[in-house]
Amino acid sequence: MGEWSERVCVDAISDTIRRTRCCEWVRVRTRPSVFRRSDGSDGQVSAVVVQPDIDIAMKSSGPSPLLSGIEVKFVKKGKRASFYKGIGQALSLFRLGFDNAALWVVFEEEEALCRLGALAWYFTRNQMCLPLDFTALLASGDPEGRPRFSIWQYKDARTAKPVADLGSSGVSFHHRNPLLYPVRDKATWSLREEVMKDFERKVRPADRSCSSPEEGNGRPGEGDVGPTGPAWP
Repeated sequence: MGEWSERVCVDAISDTIRRTRCCEWVRVRTRPSVFRRSDGSDGQVSAVVVQPDIDIAMKSSGPSPLLSGIEVKFVKKGKRASFYKGIGQALSLFRLGFDNAALWVVFEEEEALCRLGALAWYFTRNQMCLPLDFTALLASGDPEGRPRFSIWQYKDARTAKPVADLGSSGVSFHHRNPLLYPVRDKATWSLREEVMKDFERKVRPADRSCSSPEEGNGRPGEGDVGPTGPAWP
């Protein structure tokens, strides 16, 4: 049996999303090659040159596709975890024009999920009211064989319960980019269009959704780093 890691979680989650056929493509560990330098005085969006790799970027299916990003954090059994880095990385996706941004935290043990995850969810959603989708998942099974992720829902800062398995339905998001909805910031929308086109040019066959729920993509396609570089509440 293999060992769980953040990289293993990203690969397994992205492949599971592809199997649901809820999106056109899913890319992992990718970064758009579109970067603008601006001090903000000209009204243009200033994109951060040191933008970290995006764990999961996906384009939804349909006539009005959405560009969504997921930051994945893994909490190993018996290890202390800090969620603040993940929150910041997820929020930075709004600056690049992503329609939705989410933080998915994968736990290796239920006790940490209920104790630490609940506090992180309560801080993110109830205290700070950040426009992020926060999802907690419990990893089980063989990470190199048939990994399984159960989705847990929080009621308060102490209580969590499993509600579904990842892959049992498609993925949607509850919260939108405040720079684009309800009032569209023109500079952010323009950057969104550039980022979407950049991703479209890089999409590989392995990034696309499976033709059937049973079909696997094998090894998920990784993103190119340029020279500069159910939604559950």
